[in-house]
Amino acid sequence: MKRIAVYCSSRFDPNMKYLESFNQLADQFISQGIDVIYGGANVGYMQVLAKRIAESTSQLIGVMPEFLVEKELVFEGCDEFIYVKDLPGRIQKIMEIADGFLVMPGGVGTYEELMDMLSWVQLGLHHKPVGVVNVDGFYDGIQTQLQRGLEDELISSSLSSQVFFHEDPAVVLEWMSSRSEEEYWDVFDEQGKQTAIVHPRSVPLMANQYHKVGMIVFVNEDKDVLIQKRAPHVAHPNLWDFSAGGSVLAGEDPVVGANREIMEELGVSYELQPKDFFFQFSHRNMIIDVYLVNKTFSNFDFSISNEVTEVKWVSLDTIGEMIADKSFKHSYVQTHILSKLYEKLS
Repeated sequence: MKRIAVYCSSRFDPNMKYLESFNQLADQFISQGIDVIYGGANVGYMQVLAKRIAESTSQLIGVMPEFLVEKELVFEGCDEFIYVKDLPGRIQKIMEIADGFLVMPGGVGTYEELMDMLSWVQLGLHHKPVGVVNVDGFYDGIQTQLQRGLEDELISSSLSSQVFFHEDPAVVLEWMSSRSEEEYWDVFDEQGKQTAIVHPRSVPLMANQYHKVGMIVFVNEDKDVLIQKRAPHVAHPNLWDFSAGGSVLAGEDPVVGANREIMEELGVSYELQPKDFFFQFSHRNMIIDVYLVNKTFSNFDFSISNEVTEVKWVSLDTIGEMIADKSFKHSYVQTHILSKLYEKLS
């Protein structure tokens, strides 16, 4: 992570009991070469962090609304200063330019910023990690409230992997770095209608939530089907499966996602057409779009994703035998697709 936004207090508590944590955080930023985005002020704990970063090789970026500039609260040591119209504009700008968000002890403005980032990540407006440095249990109350919302299923289960609480700034930063490459899905309801929620792949979906999957079956003129063998290091290692397929990513059109899977897994370029759509069905937390393509390929490149080790053309009967001896993926998804192929190709 190159740029992290910090939300914190523009005041000091009487005993300055959070000062050590702010200095520890600054040490981590400086040692890791992380640039800091913050509210741009020269007061309170915001100033403590700003001074430390300004004296280092890390860049300090301030973002401040015009009415606060007029109150002469600007920290002059920023490497870059961005002026915005109002407080919502500040939150929006910081969200756009930061790689992640770290929350230190603060007041109601800090709480607002934290809740905005959590709300926006649930809505898919960003997919960036939110870390909370819970010094002296400062955020225990908010953490408890969020947990209650998760338990009562008023908050999507995805939140459990999108925010992290810990008292040590170094641990929070380590978690944020590990989450920066998370893959997200759009969430659909039982009727197949897309909701406003996005969900990290690493967290199980709730009972009434679904994500889109594309499965592509290539068939040649002899009605043989192209199948692929999964690599040893991926899910379902060394098992055979239909031609290509995988999850549709958040914000991705299902057809675009299916085209991407064809390229990533097989290394061939093919643009699916409306006539290629075969059928759709639901299983567990998946809504599966199946495409049937009458086309023969002979040259493949498995190096793009390294998920596949080999391919071959086989008959439907051979696939049935492979499912029976468990050398082919043998879930309901594969058997259902096979039955539909028999109906179509017989």
